Amino acid sequence: MDKESTGLKFYGEYPDKPNDKKVRVISKNKRIPVVNGTINKILIEFFVSTDNMHCGIFEIAPNSRGDEVSPHEGDEFYYILQGKGIFCVNGDDYYTVEEEEACYLPAGSKHYWLNFSNEKLRVLFVAAPDL
Repeated sequence: MDKESTGLKFYGEYPDKPNDKKVRVISKNKRIPVVNGTINKILIEFFVSTDNMHCGIFEIAPNSRGDEVSPHEGDEFYYILQGKGIFCVNGDDYYTVEEEEACYLPAGSKHYWLNFSNEKLRVLFVAAPDL
């Protein structure tokens, strides 16, 4: 994917363009918030979006779910910061997850998240390109 296909102007270039990379501390007020989803809107806050990785936090509202995501070309990692939910993979694998657990998702898997609890589900994600 590229910036044009994602509609995200910062895609692959935050906090720096690929040729200008340097060590950065991303403060809370420097996260880039994005509301994502066609049917079910979720909040995503990006810390980093470079040519090698994407990282941030997303939230699924209580008693809600995220849209199914098409397979990505890169591996993904998730760490549950708050709440509990169900991680649905390829339409027929379901994994119950809760706070302080982690998930690894190999490239090429469709997936979505369900939150059946009364508190928000907050998840840290790290994804190798492309989203």
